[in-house]
Amino acid sequence: MRLDEKNQIISLNIWMRLWWKDPRLRWNASDYGGVNQIILPFPNVWTPDITVFDSASETMMPGRRTYRPIVLNDGTVIYLYPTIISSICPINVLYFPMDTQECRIMFGSWSHSGIEIDFQPKIPTGDMDFYVRNNEWTVMSFPARRNVAYYKCCPEPFPDVTFYLKIRRKPLFYILSVLFPCMLTSSVAILAFLLPPESGEKVSLNVTILLSLAVFLLMVSDQLPASSDHFPYVGMYFACSMFLVSLSLVMTVFVLNMHFRTPDERMVPPWMKKVFLRFGRRFLLRQSENKIQPSRVRKTSNVRLQNIRKYSDDQNRNKTAVFNLSTMDLQEATQGSYISLNVTNEINEITQSEQFNICDESGPLGTSGNEWQEIAMVMDRMFLISFIIITLVTTMVFLGMMDNEEQS
Repeated sequence: MRLDEKNQIISLNIWMRLWWKDPRLRWNASDYGGVNQIILPFPNVWTPDITVFDSASETMMPGRRTYRPIVLNDGTVIYLYPTIISSICPINVLYFPMDTQECRIMFGSWSHSGIEIDFQPKIPTGDMDFYVRNNEWTVMSFPARRNVAYYKCCPEPFPDVTFYLKIRRKPLFYILSVLFPCMLTSSVAILAFLLPPESGEKVSLNVTILLSLAVFLLMVSDQLPASSDHFPYVGMYFACSMFLVSLSLVMTVFVLNMHFRTPDERMVPPWMKKVFLRFGRRFLLRQSENKIQPSRVRKTSNVRLQNIRKYSDDQNRNKTAVFNLSTMDLQEATQGSYISLNVTNEINEITQSEQFNICDESGPLGTSGNEWQEIAMVMDRMFLISFIIITLVTTMVFLGMMDNEEQS
């Protein structure tokens, strides 16, 4: 058994078993030495023109004229032969890869009506005793049913025997090769919210994930028939995942815009301070970056002060040495004293500058510069939580929709 889903054709390797009565082939076995059956060549025996109505093969039932029928003395003809049939099978890929398909294989006479030949199934189901298991599909049922059809061309009835082959797909291969990688790729998009904005990889990661999902969608679309009536839920899931990743890309760009914004461009609106800094930071962030910034500035200023004080001490020692010199070096000593005074003035200026910087970092200007970054951090965490919730809900919903075991 092979099901070509893209072209919607099923191919079966079957054994045909036909029985019919031919009154012209009767004889008395006692008159012929007790011979009650004979095997005749195919051209010497009349056989019904059995046809697969929805055949998709160029050759109708190959091998049908190769084998020989068995004739019994009561006129019963038994014709057994193996053949390969290809029939049209409409595919419903809505629940792919957890889908169930039903293919109808209709046998009947193309030339004779029901008045001349009547078709009846010998057993109510197809014989599955010698069925070879398929790696992709599991046969659930194979019933046979007699139908009678009337056509506009002729008033006579035309009976047929239709076999309904119901098969269920084994989804493990597609779950591991298609569905699970898509779920894993969509989950990787969460890492984009955890990367720091300074890394410069937030946008590129989302773009890479978006391209990967597009490749998975093309792989699935290439295996399924082009149908607008039943678009598979797995394709909808891929499209939804691409939309969520695209949405996360927009969120990331928005966060980066907030992070690198300066107070010189625009001050933080009061409503954003209230929503993100007062409420959002309290629930989403444990510690604010503003508490760290003043200590960093103070540490840098202390290092500068130590270097300048060291330089001042060196100049004071030089000044003392100058005053111990002779009167001829008075002019040089005066210059050394002038240098020492200038250094002292510079120390005072730097000390005042340090105090101003510390006050500035803790005042409105410093917080304005860091408020945009804090808002960006709050938004990033908020988008992260929202993306995780939406991704989990979407995955569970589509998995539940694809599992149609109860509906089948």
